[in-house]
Amino acid sequence: MVKDEEFKYRSRFDILCEFLKRINEKNLQQKNAMSGYQYTKYKILALHSGLIKPQNDHVKRYVITERGLRFLNLYDEFKRLTEEWQLK
Repeated sequence: MVKDEEFKYRSRFDILCEFLKRINEKNLQQKNAMSGYQYTKYKILALHSGLIKPQNDHVKRYVITERGLRFLNLYDEFKRLTEEWQLK
């Protein structure tokens, strides 16, 4: 039997944060984590938002920017507080 916890809803921000964390860890190529469509969608969103940038003018490799790191820290803090205050 499948438990409800196995099918957890992920918000757009949850997916974006996972995307940014993988770029920061240089571990983006895990195939089972994100479809090609999701990868492209979140790459474009992160680029246009200034959260990532091409690595040394290399088109296929990206690095997280200071703005991206700040976003991750603020979102992690927000998630922690909502869980602590039970605001789900």
